[in-house]
Amino acid sequence: MVVFVDGGIRVRILTDTDIYQSPTWSQETELTENLYPGWVRRLKIGLSCPPEKLKHLFDIWVIAAKLSRYDAIITGNIKTAQILGFIRAILRLKSPKHVVLELMLDEQRASLMWRFKRAIQRILFSSADLIFVSSKSEIATYAERLRLPRERFRFLPFHTDIINPERIATHGSYIFSAGKTGRDFNTLLRAIKDLNVKAVIVSDQYHAQELDVSPNVSLMVDISYDDYLRLLRECHFVVVPLHSLVKSTGQVVILEAMGLGKPVIATETVGTVDYIQHGVNGLMVPVGDAEALRAAIEGLLEDKQLYDRLAVNGLDTVLKHHTFDMYVRGILRETKMLKAHGG
Repeated sequence: MVVFVDGGIRVRILTDTDIYQSPTWSQETELTENLYPGWVRRLKIGLSCPPEKLKHLFDIWVIAAKLSRYDAIITGNIKTAQILGFIRAILRLKSPKHVVLELMLDEQRASLMWRFKRAIQRILFSSADLIFVSSKSEIATYAERLRLPRERFRFLPFHTDIINPERIATHGSYIFSAGKTGRDFNTLLRAIKDLNVKAVIVSDQYHAQELDVSPNVSLMVDISYDDYLRLLRECHFVVVPLHSLVKSTGQVVILEAMGLGKPVIATETVGTVDYIQHGVNGLMVPVGDAEALRAAIEGLLEDKQLYDRLAVNGLDTVLKHHTFDMYVRGILRETKMLKAHGG
């Protein structure tokens, strides 16, 4: 069993989340998948559907069987978190502590079905000891939604997925935009219509189906991560247009771009204000404002000093605040504090 020792506090942690990019995480947590019994491994091999779709069930089996051996359970899969939350709420379990990673909730609706869903969510998360979010404003929003004290939430800056951040100084002639959830590609398309610049947009079939692209735009759907990363590495700079949602979106692409020294223009929303300082490590524009976005794109195309400043400062931001190890240390530090204060 892995035991995380810090400041004289021994914390035994079981998790369903494999942050393999961080040796610290691998050393100081136990992964549920490594504890699957033989029958689960055999079942996975024989499944006709992708095993990933049932991973939360395999994980909850291990968690339920091993509860007494650990001080904290950290869940990254929302389904695993909800099932564990239900078990803890019904049995009124106080130990081990339950830590939820990267909670993201949907938009509020007026329908009876949505209100019923919210009531269920309040039950499922009522026993959570600590919930991490990716933006500061989500703390107040989710605390109210779930009727939980704000003290149970922590803002944890997200990490870049670039393992070895570095500046890619060379670039092609196109600007790059990518993503799925919360993307406002139509505002970007209006901003660059008839603009003398090439653009590449990457999304999935569902989010791309209604986009009306102009001749200067290449639209790619459902490409591999390697192809996405190649386009990111070779682009001029990155634009992340977003709708205003209660949940934070856009950080993954933003931090990957910064991790490669690519300047970023993004919409000023919940998911960007904690990561971008306008004019310092990126540019921000108002929601749905195509004219402001067009002006920002033209300014970045024409101003080499601005381009270099954003590139250098963006990479510096990632190196100082958004590496895998910094992210992991934040999780472990807060989990340790639960043990220190809760016994």
